[in-house]
Amino acid sequence: MEGVQSTRVRKRSAKRRRKRQVTPEQLARVLTGQDEGEEHSVSPTSPPPPDGTEAEDPSSPPSVNDVMPIAKTAPPLDVDAAPAPNVHVTVLLEGANLETTKARTGGLVLLNSDEHGYLLKKMGRQANDARPDITHQCLLTLLDSPLNKAGRLTIYIRSARNVLIKVHPQMRVPRTARRFYGLMAELLMKFKVRGTAGSEPLLRVIKNPITSHLPVGTRRVVCTYNTENTVDIREHAKSVVAGGDEYADAKGVNNVLYVVGAIAHGKVTEEWAEENLCISDYPLSAATVCSRITYAYECLHDIL
Repeated sequence: MEGVQSTRVRKRSAKRRRKRQVTPEQLARVLTGQDEGEEHSVSPTSPPPPDGTEAEDPSSPPSVNDVMPIAKTAPPLDVDAAPAPNVHVTVLLEGANLETTKARTGGLVLLNSDEHGYLLKKMGRQANDARPDITHQCLLTLLDSPLNKAGRLTIYIRSARNVLIKVHPQMRVPRTARRFYGLMAELLMKFKVRGTAGSEPLLRVIKNPITSHLPVGTRRVVCTYNTENTVDIREHAKSVVAGGDEYADAKGVNNVLYVVGAIAHGKVTEEWAEENLCISDYPLSAATVCSRITYAYECLHDIL
């Protein structure tokens, strides 16, 4: 008896499954919006549009242009509207704390607040007067920038004791502060430092003033927080290009000099500067100012 009941149950479940199955004809009628017993009605023809174009068939599927509208193309760029950028940037690290002192073991070392705090107190000087690490950070930022690797950057350093130094663009700055201090102490003793492979000096002391080493017509700018002239550095870079022949040399290259204070606190002033500007609403470190300057001209020249 149990076998007969189970057989009936299986037959009923199979019959239900067959009723639930949808045939291809039923699926086609559902997709087209027609029921099984529905007759096709013909809609009255609408009058043709006044412009003479054919009326769209409402039963036809939408086109790709109806689903995804075609984006409007941008107007062609006017190449002659703006001159092509051709700017060479010079950065002067002003007031760098580069000073030598006698070491306990003999010889000369670079004075710094980390190792010579006792000596600074003995001389009655502040720890901020011996911060060569600021110059180290700025050189790392400038020499590692794509603008320098593209050959559009020149770097000078002038110490607090008025020693002017020119930095070779292919120099690789030591990554540790201790090795950098030893390198600068050697420079101040020998007045030049050569690389291991080449004969050209990577660092060398040159004669003052800095203006004698600049191309004719160079725009001279001092970056300082102590001014009300707050300017976006990207817009200032565009203004250098827009200056045209006013800041261009004989080769048609626009030259601009930015003076950045390599000091912890204080104000940088230059009598020969043409303008003072602040590039942020907040006080920035010298390395950050250098980074902003290089990035602005990298964007201007499309340097990645």
